[in-house]
Amino acid sequence: MGNRVGIHTALSQHPDAYIYYSSATHYSVKKVIRDSDYVTSIWREDKRPRFAEIPVDEYGCMQIPRLVQQVVRDRDHCTIRGNKHEVILFANIGTTFIGGRDEIKGIRSALRTIGAEVDYIHVDGALDLGFAPDSVSLGPPGLDSRDGLPVVQGLTISHHKAYGIMVSGEVICYSPHTSALPTATPVDSRIIFETWLFQQLYHPEALVATRDYCLANATRLRGSLAALGLETRYNKDCIITVLERIPPWLIRSFHLAPEGDWLHFIAMPHIHPSAVAAFAAALLRVSMHFTAMFNALQAPLSKALGCAIRIKRVRVHDEAIFRDVAEMAGREQRARQQQWDVAAFKRRYVYSTMSFAALSDSDQLLVVFLAEADADKRITPGPVLVQEGQTVNRPLLKEIGLYGFEFLARRLELYGCAAQDIL
Repeated sequence: MGNRVGIHTALSQHPDAYIYYSSATHYSVKKVIRDSDYVTSIWREDKRPRFAEIPVDEYGCMQIPRLVQQVVRDRDHCTIRGNKHEVILFANIGTTFIGGRDEIKGIRSALRTIGAEVDYIHVDGALDLGFAPDSVSLGPPGLDSRDGLPVVQGLTISHHKAYGIMVSGEVICYSPHTSALPTATPVDSRIIFETWLFQQLYHPEALVATRDYCLANATRLRGSLAALGLETRYNKDCIITVLERIPPWLIRSFHLAPEGDWLHFIAMPHIHPSAVAAFAAALLRVSMHFTAMFNALQAPLSKALGCAIRIKRVRVHDEAIFRDVAEMAGREQRARQQQWDVAAFKRRYVYSTMSFAALSDSDQLLVVFLAEADADKRITPGPVLVQEGQTVNRPLLKEIGLYGFEFLARRLELYGCAAQDIL
């Protein structure tokens, strides 16, 4: 609702402008834009949409060079037809999965190098603005910054994400001509009262103190994850930490949200340092039992393969290992005349975080022991993959792998360890 009002307010002042937003923008923005026949230009002769979705980098931030390229194309299109090209920028300050922040100052500067200006900026505070009122400043178009903060003309604050109050969203916009925001329904007076009450309870200084508390817990978490060697991503001054997949039962236990190869841990105000410590301890326990299992398998597996080896877990962000494992699995599946689906393989055997591999001293992948696992703490050993050209005792390797998974099942209190041989 807040983003819809913000977009319509911008369009009421710049009805022929082009709207630019990132691929990490909330789906509500995309829906509002794509539902507008006027913005999509469905009834115009050239049917050229007056909006563009700009790709983001790995941290969820709009790729400024791609934005510049798109603005140049749209401006050229307008120039040919004798039309004025105006820019409405819809920026994010703290996307809800990775905490991406679009660089408003950098975007302005980059567009000016091609002679373009941003005519109106609306910001979706998604998560961060509820905690960080010192991120942007409100003001009229044409003013770049105030007190070192980028000036924007509108913003949406999601109170329900930050503090859980009933007013889920608050939108504030620059509207000099109408003195009112475009809304479909009257504003309920109770909303005004609750917003006022919230502001009495939480002064800006209190919001900043809460944000600092959350950041301290996020920093504590990142230190623990780094010590465990886990892959992480996070934005500066952000309470969200994105990390690689962990065992499914821990995802459920700690109420985490996975998305593709990643999941995120948000250090919200109710998260106590003890919760961070408990999460780190749970991950450490899994890591320690894998290390113990690898130590137990080192000698028999080295003997079975006839060479010195080292053993590693198969992790999706260990690109070299994952690429070789996927190639080996695909080759075996095609040999069985079965359709190969690398995404399905990843979901089944890599997201479980239970699969492991043996490599030679020269880092050549020798054998892979696959296993599934689920949130109910069930583990199911899968096929054993052997590198081409190796003469090995496959039943012995399968027996060694099964012993390893039974070892983990006992130590981690997992259920079921019946081997299967289906990719």
